[in-house]
Amino acid sequence: MKPAVLVTGASGMLGAHLARRLVERGHAVRLLLRSRRHPLLESLAVDERRGELERPADVEEAIEGCSIVFHAAGLVSYRRSDADALHRSNVLATRNVVRAALKARVSRLVHTSSTAAIGWSATPDRALGEDAVEPENLRSIPYAWSKRLGEEEVLAGVRDGLDAVIVNPATIFGWGDVHRRTAGSLCALRAGRLRAVPPGGLSVVSVEDAVEGHLLALDRGRSGRRYILAAENVTYREFFRRAADALGVTPPRRVLPRASERLLAPLARVAEVVWPAGPLSRASCAILYRYRFHDASRAASELGWHPRVALEEAAADAVRFFEERRA
Repeated sequence: MKPAVLVTGASGMLGAHLARRLVERGHAVRLLLRSRRHPLLESLAVDERRGELERPADVEEAIEGCSIVFHAAGLVSYRRSDADALHRSNVLATRNVVRAALKARVSRLVHTSSTAAIGWSATPDRALGEDAVEPENLRSIPYAWSKRLGEEEVLAGVRDGLDAVIVNPATIFGWGDVHRRTAGSLCALRAGRLRAVPPGGLSVVSVEDAVEGHLLALDRGRSGRRYILAAENVTYREFFRRAADALGVTPPRRVLPRASERLLAPLARVAEVVWPAGPLSRASCAILYRYRFHDASRAASELGWHPRVALEEAAADAVRFFEERRA
């Protein structure tokens, strides 16, 4: 029997796929869940524990007896009204996991961060690597800053003797995005509601390839290192054109002019006041006009990570998940 593994975040797409792969590899898998497990895991034999990552005792109890921890839980939000929740979920919860892992003397912790913790560029000619962090840039986006601070908690644990690796997935697409964190725009594209796209770009990865990167980080990653998991860098225009081809629909015909950011930013500032829980925020506005392009050469050379799932396949899987659930 392979070592017992704790997985956090298995109510979400990445954590669910990861837990399933670990079971297939022969690991005894334990889940620490606040809400119900992901549909992908409904028939899976796992040890399910209920608890809160923000409660140290719950985390310690969940880790007890596990040799490996995958900390894939976290909050994704670009709303300023969620700044406190982001700090609790992405920083304080990670601190609890690191401290419990040190106490339990686990053999390895694999921490799921994000390329958001690395940064972005104003132009598309620069793909950022693991060491290209611009703190002042990150501070303007609460989500990005919380993910960066979460990494600092992990690195503090490494200095105290914890064997830990950080992975930084790009924007993840694929089957099972129950929270519609990335699939929402694809569903809008499928329904013909997406008429224009922003002028920026992003790095993308399928959920299957992101999981493979996590497993390789477990087996081959160097403690204290970060590994970007980005399969491809594409502009929003190119992304939605290729996704539209895969879905058999008409792609958006318009790209918002770059000058429109000057008009949208003041509206976002007002929206954060009158509709704090709404989709428009200064952070989301800024991100859509930037290029989140990233370089995954370290993961290729040190982990042997080579993504295999095409953007088109991941986009089609994301939409198919919701269509099958409605059927």
